[in-house]
This record gives sequence, structure tokens and C-alpha cells, in this order.
Amino acid sequence: MAQDVQLYTEDFETGGSSFTINSGGPGGNSGDSQWIINNQYSGGGTFPNTTLQSVTAGGTIGFAPQSNYLHIHDVPSGITNNNYDNTTSADRFSVRVRPPSSMPYVGLGWGHQGNSGLRLSFDIGAKLGKATLSYALAGPWASRVSQADIDAELSELREGVGKVRFVPQLTFGLGYSF
Repeated sequence: MAQDVQLYTEDFETGGSSFTINSGGPGGNSGDSQWIINNQYSGGGTFPNTTLQSVTAGGTIGFAPQSNYLHIHDVPSGITNNNYDNTTSADRFSVRVRPPSSMPYVGLGWGHQGNSGLRLSFDIGAKLGKATLSYALAGPWASRVSQADIDAELSELREGVGKVRFVPQLTFGLGYSF
């Protein structure tokens, strides 16, 4: 059974995102495509319109259908929906951190359960495992970033992510039976 573990959340609505965008990455930043956080969905007749958030495949999106989101846009075009110019190179390095699909759990717990009435439980422990990093380069700019720069950036990121070998968990349970 697969289990998702949410390590971080950001809704982009509270102002002052927790992300630093358009800085860092292999070879420094360059090119016309940059990250932006906004709520623009119109391609202005130049680019396709961004799919509205009311069209989701399960789940919900807070502040939808016009909430802020993180995406790439082509700066010279002046259009700030989700778009890019694939004829010019850009270096905006992006990496995916993925926790293991299943993780062993070590913990200590206590519980009280009578025939009827209040039920209590408490558990403290940790899920053991190590996240992995992945990246992908595609399009005309892929050949303009050296493998040495990519390897150096990934090595630095793996060093930080590799230090996290467990995810602490604290669970309280309260129930009533009659």
C-alpha cells in the first residue's frame, strides 16, 4: 500500500512565498523564461490559456478557481500565464524531491480501550527512509548546460536531503464507543 508523506506545503496566497525563485542552479540563471507566482490564466492570444483550477482530476485547490500558482513564463512577451519560448535557452534548474513510497515505522505507543466509553491512544515514533532526487532537462536548452554543472548542483542538494533519514510522527487517538 503506497502512502504519501507531505513534507511541505505552500499556498502562494499569504504573500511572501517561502521559495526563492530565479536564483541559483547550475551555470547561474540566464534566458527569458523565469519563474513567477501569480493568478494569470490568459495566454493573451499568443500562448494557450492555462487550464483553470476548476478542472482537476480529484482533490481540491484552495482559493480556486483563480488562486496564485508557481509557473514559468516568457518575460519579453509580457504575458504572465504558464508559458515559455522554447526557441531560446533558459537555465532555471528544477529538482523533484520524492520520499520513499513505503517506509518502515518504529514507535512506542500506549492505548486504553474498555468495553464501552472513552478510548485513548498515544504513539510516538519515526518513519525510516531516505528521499531521492530527480531532474529532467528537455528542449533546445538541454545541451547548453554542462553535465558537470548539473552533477555539482545535484551533489549539493543530495548532501542536504541525504541528512534526513527519518520523518518523526506523533499520533493521538480519541474515541468513544457505546
